[in-house]
Amino acid sequence: MEPATPSAVAGIAKIIASVLALSPSSEPLVGASLPVQMEAQDEVLIMQNPVEFEIWESETGGEDVVVQLSEEDRARFYEFTGQHIGEVVGFSVCGTVIIAPRIMEKINAGGFVLSGPDNNEALLGFLEHGCP
Repeated sequence: MEPATPSAVAGIAKIIASVLALSPSSEPLVGASLPVQMEAQDEVLIMQNPVEFEIWESETGGEDVVVQLSEEDRARFYEFTGQHIGEVVGFSVCGTVIIAPRIMEKINAGGFVLSGPDNNEALLGFLEHGCP
């Protein structure tokens, strides 16, 4: 698989390492556990456990994709992001790059939000129907 470039990925604009203000509703709109990997030019990090995704309605009326890593994968993600600061990396779900953020700092959060102007259609399809 080729390294992702920002122009190759439409939809979700960035990874936010803290959970945004979510609506007071008690249930996510959609949720699923899916395989994830991160791809840098010289390294691929395959998450050892399925990653939990949920779509929540935000207080602003939009939708936020909340991502939750296992404890084991959180530690590996932290190390990976620390080794690739300043680089663009691919964030793949079900083998499809859905976002290619530039890593600005080590991310030590076990949960984070994928945020942007539009949710990626491929990711939404995986959340609703699973991997092909």
